[in-house]
Amino acid sequence: MIKLSGNSIVVREYKDTDIAQLMLEVNDPQISQNTLKIPHPYTEDDAHFWIAHTQKEYSRDQRTSLPLAITLNDKLIGAVGLDNLQKNKAEVGYWLGKNHRGNNYVPEALNLLVDYTFKELKVARLYAKIFKGNAGSKRVLEKCGFKYEGTLEKDEVKNGQLIDVEVYAKINPQVNN
Repeated sequence: MIKLSGNSIVVREYKDTDIAQLMLEVNDPQISQNTLKIPHPYTEDDAHFWIAHTQKEYSRDQRTSLPLAITLNDKLIGAVGLDNLQKNKAEVGYWLGKNHRGNNYVPEALNLLVDYTFKELKVARLYAKIFKGNAGSKRVLEKCGFKYEGTLEKDEVKNGQLIDVEVYAKINPQVNN
């Protein structure tokens, strides 16, 4: 079981008991607006589906994602994780409940995940694709040492519209060619 402890928060695997808190924290239109896969409103069925998905992913030998909960006093307040996990690279993503923003919890959680991914999984490159204009996410990535690589025009579809995304990446200094 993965449990990464920081100064303020703990990043850990999801539990069945997170369902009610997950629904409370993620049911925010701003989170849905800035992510591809989180619907609004976020229903109890969505929460049950997500927790079941995470449990399935934790049991796989070859993971393709690593979804984790950001917790404060063992109460879920957000999420951080890896998607498109391959031997050499993975995509990072995160969200935080609106009542917990402005406390540096996401940079702390992302740094914990980066350290774990680089040291334990030996991934060479982490990257994030954020919607163009998402200033909060840009600040998080820059605080965590991610570098802007460029803009992919009309790269994703959100609400039936093609949107531009900005790519940020961080290279594992411990991995050689």
